Amino acid sequence: MKKWLISTALASSIAGLAGPAVAAAPTPVDSDLPKFIQNACKGFKIEGEITGEEKVLAFPDGGFIVIAPNQEVTLTANGNTFTSVITGSFHVSTDAEGNTVFTGTGRNLLTRSNGLFLTIGNISFTFDEKGKLVEEFALDGPGQVIDVCAALS
Repeated sequence: MKKWLISTALASSIAGLAGPAVAAAPTPVDSDLPKFIQNACKGFKIEGEITGEEKVLAFPDGGFIVIAPNQEVTLTANGNTFTSVITGSFHVSTDAEGNTVFTGTGRNLLTRSNGLFLTIGNISFTFDEKGKLVEEFALDGPGQVIDVCAALS
């Protein structure tokens, strides 16, 4: 998913939430799709919404976890509908080279250069210090990857 959720997580971290993890309630989410999801499939635009909750748990070392309890996405295009829970989480850390490593677990909606995918299981991807993607998540790794663009075409 979650480039949108990742952007939220990064913004929250930069905004100063890098204190110890706190047990506050997750924030409700009820929003239209971000543009990068709407335009993720070549040849057609996706419409839909994301509902549920999200929370960023920040840690003193600068790492954080993004959780999405009860989150669901409904997408439509070309007369087709794709609905899924996206209750996965992301663990975000910095490696020895200063890269930001995102490790996703569970069910996540993610974009790649070649489309939009629901991942189920464990995935990871990495950005360098300048925000450039240096390692995309694998489409053939452990777990399951569903091509959402194909489901909506």
